[in-house]
Amino acid sequence: MSQQSHTGVKKIINLTPHDLTLYEKCNTDDPNCVNGYKQIGIIPKEKNMPTPRCTEVMEPLAPIKIEIDKNRYSIPLVKKSFGKIENLPEKKENTYYYVSALTKGCAPPDRNDLLIGADSIRDQKGNILGISKFGL
Repeated sequence: MSQQSHTGVKKIINLTPHDLTLYEKCNTDDPNCVNGYKQIGIIPKEKNMPTPRCTEVMEPLAPIKIEIDKNRYSIPLVKKSFGKIENLPEKKENTYYYVSALTKGCAPPDRNDLLIGADSIRDQKGNILGISKFGL
């Protein structure tokens, strides 16, 4: 198993279905600094590659019976698990692939080229704006 060096300049290919906004910590005197961070760039979604997804396995269980506004419903319940990844490109030298945390969790352990977001930057409503760190 070859280890990918994490030093030097690398290409990052964004395989999520949305653009990735990167932030860095900043001095509060900087007019571009908001809540201690400023936007430094965007890695667009790769348009020529499909988004990798984990296969889903659903095992039917007994339905859940609920009541809403005095009406009774029987809602199907399944035990959901995730299998292997579909549409994951092969490793490429000096390249990282940015994927969802779920996708990374389904990946084989030798895929040290898959990045996920770490240290999410959020707005006042709690929506994620971007990240300030990558995670392996």
